Amino acid sequence: MHRAATRVLTAAALALSALAATSASTAAPAPGHARKADPLQVRIGTYNVISRATVDTFKNVVTQVKPSVDVLGLQEVGMNDKNKWLIADYNWGYYRPPQLQQNPIIWDRRQLDFVSGSGVKLSDPHRIEGRNGGGEEAKTPNWATVVRLFHRASGHQLSFINVHLLTGTVKGGKFVPGRPQAKKLYLKQLRTLVKTARAERSASDEVFVLGDFNAGYKEDIRAGKKQLPVKQFKKIGFKSVWEKSPLLSKKYGTHSNALIDQIWNSGAPVSTQILTNVKGSDHRPAIGTYQMPPPDPTYVAPLGSIGFGQSPPVRNEYTKKAGKFVEIPLVGDFSHGYATVRVNAAESTATEGADFYIDPTSFLPGSRTIYVKINRDGQTEDEEYYTLEIVDPVNMVPIPGAEKVRGVIEANRS
Repeated sequence: MHRAATRVLTAAALALSALAATSASTAAPAPGHARKADPLQVRIGTYNVISRATVDTFKNVVTQVKPSVDVLGLQEVGMNDKNKWLIADYNWGYYRPPQLQQNPIIWDRRQLDFVSGSGVKLSDPHRIEGRNGGGEEAKTPNWATVVRLFHRASGHQLSFINVHLLTGTVKGGKFVPGRPQAKKLYLKQLRTLVKTARAERSASDEVFVLGDFNAGYKEDIRAGKKQLPVKQFKKIGFKSVWEKSPLLSKKYGTHSNALIDQIWNSGAPVSTQILTNVKGSDHRPAIGTYQMPPPDPTYVAPLGSIGFGQSPPVRNEYTKKAGKFVEIPLVGDFSHGYATVRVNAAESTATEGADFYIDPTSFLPGSRTIYVKINRDGQTEDEEYYTLEIVDPVNMVPIPGAEKVRGVIEANRS
């Protein structure tokens, strides 16, 4: 009996109303942080992973953070290999604007559907004073990542804005003296960001601004400067995730002892957390859990549908058909959630990897066709068959109404 293969499809099918609640208990939690029990809660994280981290370190730390969050904003991602790895995990949605690879947003696709994504330019190229008296620095344009997601359990649309504001400009709640151009650039980025957050409120039910603000919350509160984040976000009714957080009394922060990584929203979080066990950056991941407003009494969670369009044609090992792939179309409503196609080992006699394999490009976002390649092994053997099925990616239970499909490989008597 061969090993069953699990692949994740496009943004397809299933958004069953119980899915969000079910998914909350399936993944193993990060140490010290249980997965939420309330499907109307959304756990939002922000983590500066530092650009010099190796690909292996990046994979390790992000893997540790994922079980503790539903939405995660990352900063200083850098290399394309890191972004490619993020994209390859089909359990998680991914977006970053084409202008910037540094600050992607990822989200749990078991709970949230992608609505739209865009980039907002916070500042143009600018020359500023170097830190510690060291010449000038040329700064490239700074972009914020803006993603709108549909929360299936509540029926609300949520906007997330991920940023990394200029570093080395604010210290102890005050602007570093002798750097007027750096101050000007930081203020430009912050003002544009607040304006963007205000505008997003007309599009979504809730707006969250997250990222590395390079301004410590406790120091900002003490100094009370009207130009810094606390006062600027207060103008639009937003408060920091750290306001009244029990973590304010701790001697550690998200960067050394400072709380420069923040989440801003009009409401207060249910709980806050800093993942001190995650190593690999000079920052620590910050998480705020927020309660979503209850759904409208008339709201019905959207249901998708997916199935195989037809049975695959009978093939032999020696087919000369162009491409030599069996094409199995998918049909249905691909608007909500996603599904997993796997080989049913108990109902197959052909061995995946030896007798056939599924082309992995079948599972790229937007695909509506499964491609199966029949291998030529040159052995004399009877007719064989393989059975594919569509399952819920959370518990691997076949999706109701999604019929199995059986492909046949002709007997080889030569």
